[in-house]
Amino acid sequence: MKNSKMLAVALGAVVVTTSALATPTLVIWDDLGAVATAPAVGGIVVYSNPSFDAGRWSVVISTGESKPALGSATSPTMDLNIQASSLGIAADNLHVSWSDNGFGPFNSTIQAQLSGHVVSGTGAPISYNTYYDPANSVWTTAATPGGTQTLLTTSGTLAPPLYFSTQNGALSQSAFGLTEFVTITSTPGGAYSIDASLSAVPDGGTTVMLLGAALSGLAFLRRKMA
Repeated sequence: MKNSKMLAVALGAVVVTTSALATPTLVIWDDLGAVATAPAVGGIVVYSNPSFDAGRWSVVISTGESKPALGSATSPTMDLNIQASSLGIAADNLHVSWSDNGFGPFNSTIQAQLSGHVVSGTGAPISYNTYYDPANSVWTTAATPGGTQTLLTTSGTLAPPLYFSTQNGALSQSAFGLTEFVTITSTPGGAYSIDASLSAVPDGGTTVMLLGAALSGLAFLRRKMA
């Protein structure tokens, strides 16, 4: 019985949780109530709408990438690309979230980067926040991430016409979800091109060493039980 319990602990150290995995989901909405959701296939999603919310946003094109197309469970990498043109309706900011789960185990740093520019018009401020969810869920709601979602990085307010941000956040979780969240402020005639990424920073092999140690312990226990 004692050996069985020890074996279970060793297995838990090397097995990535795959239960309750949800489909990576892109959610796009504005402050006046329009909502669009798009599930990913193979870790990739593409959404295109030439007249979002009855033309309040004349062009909205967004793509998202995650595992298995980009990165892996133990080395998270996500990318969100947005092309959007605003007709400048008051209080009609555009929000885009891209979320996936089933990541972990992970004990290192996540880097969030954003680059972009105003394509035409004067442009307006944007922001880029990232979140992790220790409950290992996917964010699929047209609202600022909340609930079990925990803020990981924030760009603050980025002024036009050029947008740049690089932020790091420490993360140590056995299983978790990740969400990228971009908000574009509405302004007459503003067109934008934005790329937001989220990726693991190499930890110098610490994770690999820990997994190797766990596997060695498992092999030792098997030999003792034989």
